[in-house]
Amino acid sequence: MSKIHTHYDNLKVSRMAPQEVIRAAYKALSQKYHPDKNPGDEKAARIMAILNSAYGTLSDPQRRREHDEWIAAEEWEIEWLESTKAEEEAKRDEHYAPQWVQEPPQQSKFKRRVRTSLWVALSLTLGWGAAVFMQWQFQIIPASNVMLSRAEAVAAPKSSAPTVLDNKPQEPKITLNAQLYLLGQDVSCSAPLRSEFAPNGEVWPAKSGYIEGYKVANGGGDVKIVLDNSANHSDTMITLIDQGRHQEVRHLLVKAQEKFTIENLLAANYEVRQQVLGISQSAKLACESEPVKSESVKSPSPAATVVSPANTASAPTSNPVSN
Repeated sequence: MSKIHTHYDNLKVSRMAPQEVIRAAYKALSQKYHPDKNPGDEKAARIMAILNSAYGTLSDPQRRREHDEWIAAEEWEIEWLESTKAEEEAKRDEHYAPQWVQEPPQQSKFKRRVRTSLWVALSLTLGWGAAVFMQWQFQIIPASNVMLSRAEAVAAPKSSAPTVLDNKPQEPKITLNAQLYLLGQDVSCSAPLRSEFAPNGEVWPAKSGYIEGYKVANGGGDVKIVLDNSANHSDTMITLIDQGRHQEVRHLLVKAQEKFTIENLLAANYEVRQQVLGISQSAKLACESEPVKSESVKSPSPAATVVSPANTASAPTSNPVSN
């Protein structure tokens, strides 16, 4: 089975490691890759950011539990895909049975000529009979019907493509829409700076959108989910989970005071998990330049689950829930 790279691998510890072992591993690796000991080394700075992200997740019991659930879901999906592929290959091998191909008997030139002549004569006879039949059919058409057909032909627009009449009613296209107001959090000048890299080690996108390095699944549908972060003053990382398959299908960043729409989703039961990131460098500088506006701003918080039913014309909008 394919191996999944996790935060445990980044810190070089086992998945059952206690907090003391995780803390010791992080301390040892930090001493090796710390920017103070590697000035100007971009690779060391990148590794240090990954270590900080890994330790931040594994040192928090709730975030570590979510990370373990994500690992279990990914391994289950990989195992299911590999077992399905193995079964399909076994079925192909089971039904594969090569057989001899019997060559048609060789015929003499005389027989081939006689058969060809018969086919030509038969074709000419059938063609003549069809022409007579068509002419006879044309002759018995009433004159009124012929004139009506000509009038309709004159009134109809010219088009080289044939017109196909379909009396079946067209089924309306169903589009499921849902809007989710993202959870707010107190943001102040004293809030910690957010990491420069996402949990998978990739750089955060410059604008609201998907994070590179994560796969995008459950596409090809008509479900849309609008993530509204316009009331918050901090960026938010969103993880969209298909509850039926226990699979993370989208990972994205919604910038502060912006919206982002997830489109082309298949209809399913989705859970939206969000992580409010720390204050950005630009916001930190703005706070320092305006010390009077250092009071925290709290945004409304919504429900964390969006359910998209498959048999309704619109998905329900999640209702805000107080903290």
